[in-house]
Amino acid sequence: MTALASQILQNRLVAICREGAETFRRMARSPLVMQEGQYACAVLDAEGRLLAQEQGEPSQLAAVRDTVRRLVDYFSFNIADGDILLVGDPYFGGTSGGHLTVVRPVQAGGDIAFFAAVRFAAVDLAGDVSGLMQPGAHEVWQESLRVTPVKLNRGGNPQKDVMRYILRNTRAPDCLRADLAAAFASTGRVADKIDAIVETHGLEALVRAADHGIAYARIRAAHSLDRMAAPGGTGRAALSEDGFAPVEVAVSIARAGQTLRIDFSGSSRTSEGSANLTPSATRAAVVTQLFSGLLEELAVNEGLLEAVEIVCSADRCVNPAYPAAVSLGWRLVSPLVSAALAQATGSDAAVFSAAAPAMVVFEAVGSAAQSEPILLSPAYRPAEGLAGSDPLDGLRMLPSAEELETAGAFRLLARQFDGEGNILAEVEVAREGFEAILPPTGDDNRPAVRQRRPLVRDRSNVLDLEAGAVVSFSYARRETGGSHAIR
Repeated sequence: MTALASQILQNRLVAICREGAETFRRMARSPLVMQEGQYACAVLDAEGRLLAQEQGEPSQLAAVRDTVRRLVDYFSFNIADGDILLVGDPYFGGTSGGHLTVVRPVQAGGDIAFFAAVRFAAVDLAGDVSGLMQPGAHEVWQESLRVTPVKLNRGGNPQKDVMRYILRNTRAPDCLRADLAAAFASTGRVADKIDAIVETHGLEALVRAADHGIAYARIRAAHSLDRMAAPGGTGRAALSEDGFAPVEVAVSIARAGQTLRIDFSGSSRTSEGSANLTPSATRAAVVTQLFSGLLEELAVNEGLLEAVEIVCSADRCVNPAYPAAVSLGWRLVSPLVSAALAQATGSDAAVFSAAAPAMVVFEAVGSAAQSEPILLSPAYRPAEGLAGSDPLDGLRMLPSAEELETAGAFRLLARQFDGEGNILAEVEVAREGFEAILPPTGDDNRPAVRQRRPLVRDRSNVLDLEAGAVVSFSYARRETGGSHAIR
């Protein structure tokens, strides 16, 4: 097979992942998928090598691969055609609680040759408060249900008891049921497309094409590393939000052939709160910072992920000790990784800036049989010469006034630039019966709430909102460097 033919087949794999991701996004019901872009679709080989992936935001970059590798090892020789595997555990190759990975094996030549996988954020999965962000958590069990590896289908037969158990542990079972059905459909479509390629071109040709794509990505990554500052640099960044124990990320870099060795051993120890980043999430932050330009040109695969070697001792904020909470790791710690690496490599600026202010709003406890939390963040941090949200948020969509007001829960009062290039927004709560939490941003820029009755903070810092309460958001202008990634 010629190099050109291999490139064409590799592009087919990339296109299949993009189609699978778009199929899932259109079918899913969770606003975290539809509006926030918290999903990924990937194809992997039988050993768990990532062949191609499309993701909606960068925290997913390494998690699908890491999770599938662990699944292959966990089930060993107990994976058959017709099985559908499910896992949702931050300490099993994941990033944070409530993110589920659905994996479908694909047979070729009588053996399992590939895996089609979809990963997504469930709208809720049994955390202390509604939603996936748990500011008051100190251990992983407070954040979500830990879904250890299970089979949702066994040999094509649905395991209804497993599905019932999962759906009993969410405040929004109808939404999660729809998202899982969308993941089934999407992975099934990807599997069918792979079958068609194998039938037309043969398994060997597809494997060669995948190897070609990985080798090409590795070469492009090495060339990108060549253009960076001389190895041996160091960098540090610390969390500045009031009320959190000190969290500091320290890195040192050294070139080792075609890879870059990144040592996080000087970083602070595991946070007592939820400002911890799992190894998969740490790798995602590293890859995004180092290769943000390439992410606009190349689909993510094994060659790109393995261009960096990450070294970190256990019990660090970027490699936390089990069972530490991790739900705010991506929001709070990944910008520190980005900033520290920018210093170490001599980059113009960190790709990630501090997280945008947001409020998680949900029905008061006990007031509804089902409750789908709303992640309210009506704007984004602006930047000169750029449009759209910060790379930290991936393909997050800016909600229109009509979308915010459709359910009759909110009214958008203002959304405009001030005289200094920042965006200010105000949202009014339109009816009674809502509670909320204010996730930290990393720079002490949480939304401000004004209402007539006292703003009481009860369990887990939950706020009791009244009709007419006004929430003010301030989105500070972000600094920009020479390269930016949108996914």
